[in-house]
Amino acid sequence: MKATLALCATLAALAACGTSSGTTGGGGTPTNDATATDGAAGTSADAAGSGDGSSTTDTAAAGDTKAGDGAAATGDTATTGDIAVASDTGGPVGKPVPLEQLEAELLKAFCHTFVTCEGADIAFSSVPACIAFLGAQFDKEMDGPLALIAEVKAGKITYDPVAAGNCIAYIASSCDAFKSGKTPAPCKQTFVGKLADGDSCTRDEVCKSGRCQKGATQSSLCPGKCAPIAKAGGACNGDNDCEGDLLCIEDKCAPKGGKVGASCSSQSCEPGLYCNYAGPAGATCAELSKEGGACLGSEACVKGLYCKNTGSQGACTKPSAVGSPCNFEGGSGGGSGSGGGAGECGVGAVCLPKPGAPPGGQGMCVAKAKVGQPCQGPGQCHGIDTWCPPEGDGKGTCKLLPGKGGTCQPADPMKGLIFTCQVPLSCDPASKVCGDPPGEGKPCLAFCAAGLDCNSGKCMAKAKLGESCDNADCDKGLDCTDGKCAKPVCGN
Repeated sequence: MKATLALCATLAALAACGTSSGTTGGGGTPTNDATATDGAAGTSADAAGSGDGSSTTDTAAAGDTKAGDGAAATGDTATTGDIAVASDTGGPVGKPVPLEQLEAELLKAFCHTFVTCEGADIAFSSVPACIAFLGAQFDKEMDGPLALIAEVKAGKITYDPVAAGNCIAYIASSCDAFKSGKTPAPCKQTFVGKLADGDSCTRDEVCKSGRCQKGATQSSLCPGKCAPIAKAGGACNGDNDCEGDLLCIEDKCAPKGGKVGASCSSQSCEPGLYCNYAGPAGATCAELSKEGGACLGSEACVKGLYCKNTGSQGACTKPSAVGSPCNFEGGSGGGSGSGGGAGECGVGAVCLPKPGAPPGGQGMCVAKAKVGQPCQGPGQCHGIDTWCPPEGDGKGTCKLLPGKGGTCQPADPMKGLIFTCQVPLSCDPASKVCGDPPGEGKPCLAFCAAGLDCNSGKCMAKAKLGESCDNADCDKGLDCTDGKCAKPVCGN
């Protein structure tokens, strides 16, 4: 389901806005670490959580799944429907999902992966907290599940509850569901359009072929024409325009697995290579660097190494072991790594300052901790929904961030206090109580009340036709053109 990619892009943006975990405020106040995800934005695999702090009990996860591709089941879960052995097409089999239950089942499936999957920096420790956040984003996504459900009810798209069940089972049991950026095969038949090739269309799902072709320079709001899925060498605007495993590379469908020197996208190089965007010839496949080799990000290093910042160019370096000294840089405390999820202390660990040490001083690598486990400071607890409240001597126990009505510390980016309530709740600076996201005109860091956007630190309504869009997003159906919201100009 293509719409789910937009949802995961929201998670990647969420991670980027919370790269600092900072210090705990006076009196014992919540903070957390949401580290930037360095992979391709908008993929479920990149947004899925690290496996170092995972299962919770009494959750609403999409459950009874057998660990597949790194997934692990949570305990005491409400299931999306007994996931059986692999089907003839190689995917898991789930129970049929009625249309009215689709959004809820998608939430459970995604949150199951965000709590249990390994290999990325952004994660949740609590499935209910994850559902609360993603549910709010689903409702705000104009291209999300609710929009597709509306198209089904309008008779423009057919919905297959059996295919939907298999798709959701696949998402819940695989940490690589959207790793390629393409709609997974088990999900392609969930929505099937009724328009023939050549018919005017607004989105892929309304076409029988599953492709609504638009001009490369055309506004995304302009209609396109239904077209066949492109074969090798055919024109494309994105990976989903290409058949099978082909990817859209330089606007042409081409096989993945490029050799050294071949033009590439983030997923198009053969094993042992990566896509180097900084090369003199543009984005080309290059060999991974071994220990001591040059790098600009950890994606350039062989598995198990991170890119240590040594100036204008880094060097691939073996992470420090838990208990070893590290360079605490303040904020995220994640060391100097970028990309790949591994920093100076490696995946599943974090660099915390020594008591009284200033930012930029020496710290120590400590293992990430789950809810209920001891912690030594901010950044150690796994998940963007957790924090480490001090309980004396700089030690505490990982706990979930407070929910609605809970006592909180107002956000303070300078101290690294980004999320101090369960997202998307906000801490009222006057009462210091967690409540609904701020309304129009109120200060914000990431979230606002429904229908509002957080722009330049203030919650703002979407700009109407003719209004300035310099510091505001345009209302639905409008483009930002020359600083003002305008109707899209669509060519032939």
